[in-house]
This record gives sequence, structure tokens and C-alpha cells, in this order.
Amino acid sequence: NEVEKIYKKRIQLILVGDLSQLPPVCTKNEENTIKNLWGKSIKDKFFYTAPSFDMFNFKTLFLYEVKRTSSVDYTYHTNKIRTGDISVLDYYNRFVDVNYSNEKYMDYTHLCPLRKQVDKINKEYIDAHREQVRTIYAENNEGKLIETNKLEIFEGMQIMFNRNTDRFSNGTRGTIKVIGEDYIEIEIAQTQTIVRCKKMIIENEENMGRNYVKQYPIEVAHAITIHKSQGQTLDKCVMHTGCFEVGQAYTALTRVSDPSNFVLTRELCNKEIKIAKEVLIEKRPEIWEDELNS
Repeated sequence: NEVEKIYKKRIQLILVGDLSQLPPVCTKNEENTIKNLWGKSIKDKFFYTAPSFDMFNFKTLFLYEVKRTSSVDYTYHTNKIRTGDISVLDYYNRFVDVNYSNEKYMDYTHLCPLRKQVDKINKEYIDAHREQVRTIYAENNEGKLIETNKLEIFEGMQIMFNRNTDRFSNGTRGTIKVIGEDYIEIEIAQTQTIVRCKKMIIENEENMGRNYVKQYPIEVAHAITIHKSQGQTLDKCVMHTGCFEVGQAYTALTRVSDPSNFVLTRELCNKEIKIAKEVLIEKRPEIWEDELNS
């Protein structure tokens, strides 16, 4: 009501998401804010547990048309995983490459449960292109280079933006096409459009903005954590097993657009399929049973 008074018009709110994916990640400050404002523990971090949620009387709609992949077979089995049905693991374990090596899948995006796996794979990726690598140092407000803040990049490198602007957002993936003197041209993965990126302020001290650090707002994204992959669609995907978090395996498996370009490093095991039962409003949608058998 207060917001509507400010804007002098009714505001419609649409909440969209798949609650079977990874639960929200909260910082300690956010945890404390939730507890102080609503008396809720961090176990209640899903949006529908907010005291104000029931006040809005939301209408629930189920979306059944999958846009990420056209494979009915793959979608059918993924919906089984969504409900914690481990009977379909044999289907996914057919995607295991018993001769897997990181070098074999340099043009794929690697999804990893742990950050240390991501760092290791990305280091190997950059080292494999060492002859083409250019080192870009950040600079401060006086134009001096900061040797402790550097990017190692090369043309053809998979990257991810880590800041929001009017042309791209935090998490947008792309490929470096051109490295200029003071700019980088990047092809956005989702749209295949080219954007020109320049250094921008990434750090600012608390003195009215007089001191700052400028760097390109990108990071290597040959490998990314499964948490970071939420919302992404991957044409070529390697999934590293060892999932431990609720919804983690399901999140990774639902990034795939083309199952023929999907690889598992090892077999998925039963304990990796963890689902938050409280978010399952519905069980297995009959639509996929019918379409698969049609």
C-alpha cells in the first residue's frame, strides 16, 4: 500500500521460479534482518514463509511448457529428479564419459558443486591458452595500475559478467571476441549479440567517491558453480558430480538445452538427489507421462 501511494497506481506482482532448485543463499546480515523483522529462522528463507505472503492471496499457476530443451525424454526424467525419484538415475548415468578429462571438453561449460573445483578447472583452462593470454590490471582514480588486481583473458575465452549495467547483468555469459586497447568486445551467449565493454568502477572507498578501482566487470566462466548457474541455459555442459545441497543436482541437470552435448564426469548416486519436500506443491505432472507415451 505504501508503494502504491508513492506511485499513485496499483502495482501487480508476479513471482516466478522453480522452488525445487537450490534454496536462497543468505548472508549473515540478511539472516539477522529476517530474524529481527519477522522472527523467522534461516530455515524459513523461502519467500512463501514471509508473514506478508498470505496477505496478498496470490493465485498459483503451473507452467508446463519447457523452453530450455525440446527433448521430451530428457524433460520427463528431469521431472522425476525434481520430486526425488532416484529410479531414473540409470538414465542419467548413460551420459558418463568413462574417459573424461578436462582437456577433452575445453569448449564446454563445466558445472561444479564446489568453488575449489571451479578454480582448478578455470586455472587449467587459462594455462592451456597461456600463449594467447593478456594480463589486464585494474587502475585507481589516479590512473595507476594495481598489480594485485589483474585479469588474465584471451580471445575466445568464456566469461561471465559480475556487475549490472544497462546492457548486461550480473551472471550474463559470453565469449570474448576482440581485446582492444581500452575495450573488450564480447558476444552474449543467449542473444549472439556483440557488446563493447570498458573498465568500470568496481570498488569505491567511503570518501564521496574520490578513490576508486576500475576493472573490466568480467570473470572467467569456463567452469562455474552450480549455484551460479541458476537461470542459465547451456548448449554444451559438463556436470561434475558430488552434489551435497538440497536441489543442487536438479539445478545442474535442468541447465541442459541439448542432451547430446551433456556429459557427466562420474555416475550420480542416490545421496546426491536431495529435494526440499516442503516445496513440492505438486508431484509428477501427468503431462509428461502422456506426451512421452504418445
